[in-house]
This record gives sequence, C-alpha cells and structure tokens, in this order.
Amino acid sequence: LFQVVARNNTLFIDMVGKLGIKDRSDTAWHLSQYESLHEGMRKEFDLDERFRHIEFKLNLIQQNAKFFLEVLHAQKSNTLEW
Repeated sequence: LFQVVARNNTLFIDMVGKLGIKDRSDTAWHLSQYESLHEGMRKEFDLDERFRHIEFKLNLIQQNAKFFLEVLHAQKSNTLEW
C-alpha cells in the first residue's frame, strides 16, 4: 500500500516538476513568436485535458489509499482493544 502511494506521488512530481507539463518554456517567455507555437502545441496534444485526467486518477488512488489506511488502523485498534 505504501508503495502504491509512493509511486503515485513520484508520478505526480515527475509530471509537474521534471517534465514541466504545466510550465511554459523559457523561450516562449522571452520570444512572443514562440508563445503561439507553445500554445498551439498544448492544444494539439491536449496537454491540459490529459493532465486533468491523470490528476483525477492520481487523486482517486490517493483517496483509496487513505481509505485502506483507515481500515488498517481500525483493525489494529480493534485488535489492541481485545
């Protein structure tokens, strides 16, 4: 379970941090002619929509992991009470 949560967090950090999916490149910041190219590519590859889908799936995994951790905690608490 902890491995699933760790992979979930690693994937999200890699997407946002290392790949820079949500970031505009330095070239697009400095040269306005490349800004339209950048925006066109974002639309062509549906990056925003794909990111939303992945974010939804990762949040679902995170919610499931929290649920299972709560169940494990409740089971351990019940065991300790007896």
